[in-house]
Amino acid sequence: MDAGGGGRGRDAGRDAAAAELGGLVDRELYLPKSWTDDRDRCRQAAVPDDVQFATKPELARAMLGRALDAGLPAAWVTADEAYGRDLSPAGPALA
Repeated sequence: MDAGGGGRGRDAGRDAAAAELGGLVDRELYLPKSWTDDRDRCRQAAVPDDVQFATKPELARAMLGRALDAGLPAAWVTADEAYGRDLSPAGPALA
């Protein structure tokens, strides 16, 4: 899913075609809290200053939200068990 680009500069036609064919349409880079708490380390790795810590389920919700907001059809979504163990008040990761 989107490695921090938030969808900027994306080719919607390419993404829609990829979705229809079952391809990758978005991505996110998970950064542990130890990274996001170390702004010098992030700057050295070219991680933008506005990137904050997010759990994997939070990243999954954001990616799914962007896909649905873009009008991409989603009959089903798949993820590993780490994304389904979200015990936050918001509920299951992809609910």
